[in-house]
Amino acid sequence: MAAARFTRFRKSLSIGQPPATIKKQHSETLDEAFWLAVLLTGTVDNAEAAVLDGIANLQPEDISGTRLLIEVVKSAIRRHDDLPDQGDRTLLILPVELRRVALLPASLRHCFVLRVLLGMNRETCSELLHLSVPAVEQALRMGMQALPFVR
Repeated sequence: MAAARFTRFRKSLSIGQPPATIKKQHSETLDEAFWLAVLLTGTVDNAEAAVLDGIANLQPEDISGTRLLIEVVKSAIRRHDDLPDQGDRTLLILPVELRRVALLPASLRHCFVLRVLLGMNRETCSELLHLSVPAVEQALRMGMQALPFVR
């Protein structure tokens, strides 16, 4: 079932575009979804599962790159690890500038990733995280303040 939805997702991105553009677009969307899931879940294994869940949860009438990212975010938030093990291979595959983000506590990390890195508005972030808007803003502030000191 997930494979069929993935095929429909791939086809939805390809209407009227040359094959090279299609391949690049698919690759970029899936890469973005994976890295987003790594940061939200804290582990590669959970990130892979979140991307597969995101694909499986796509509805045939609403298949798009944006919809995939939202479904991946929902799944990743359910699958997160509170604090990734510093010896975990996840930290080693992340770009240096994102390693500290991965070490933030889950609630702060989620808010930071969604609001700052993904650029989501606070209302959407609030809805996805099941937090009030003030709680999202407070977690974002705390995450931004903690980031320079995370090791």
